[in-house]
Amino acid sequence: MLDLLIELEETFSIKIEEELREPLLTVQDIYLYVLKNSPVYRPESNCLTSKVFYRLRRALRSLEPSTAVKPNTLTTSLLPISGRRTFWNKLQRETKLRLPKLSLPIWISNLSLVLIAAIGIVTFIATYALYQSNSFSFWISLSSASATAILIHFMTLPLATHPAKCCETIRGLCESTLTRHFVELANENGGANRSDIWIVLKTILVTQLGTEPEKIVPSAQLVRDLGYE
Repeated sequence: MLDLLIELEETFSIKIEEELREPLLTVQDIYLYVLKNSPVYRPESNCLTSKVFYRLRRALRSLEPSTAVKPNTLTTSLLPISGRRTFWNKLQRETKLRLPKLSLPIWISNLSLVLIAAIGIVTFIATYALYQSNSFSFWISLSSASATAILIHFMTLPLATHPAKCCETIRGLCESTLTRHFVELANENGGANRSDIWIVLKTILVTQLGTEPEKIVPSAQLVRDLGYE
């Protein structure tokens, strides 16, 4: 639970004391704790998610004037096929926000993992055949696999042109971007309301727990229902 707690503390600018961690069993428990302790919570403040959406829409239209942008619009439909990474960087400069990183297609990620594993195994077998040492062979194969992983990372970086799963729609992109800049945007706009805090909390839980958004409901228990250990 440590990673989740750290992200909650950093995102909402709160401190969750150790003796208070155990009672935080459900999503509702965490939500109410954030409402009570976050210094940027203002019930009457305007919607930050809408502000991020309009900022993003202005930026998209400044880069592509004919673009029609709605919350349910697929993000990929607004990005050019050629030069997508360059366009993404321009979009960040226009919005003055750090957008979630583009990722590799799943098939490339899977192929990379297979290649790294294969090189590690082949290196181990070859080294063991020469030196008859499990320990030495293990470290050599681990080094080879690590070097391969680094090389593949830089070689495939230009191929990372797909928005993350949480950013498949403009709504998702706005919510993920808000999560990255929550306190900053809240301070700029006079605070964050209950809806904003719920959206950001839900985004954090989906990312940290690797679960479906539909499962993040107030009554859901972190361990029993969401599988967090």
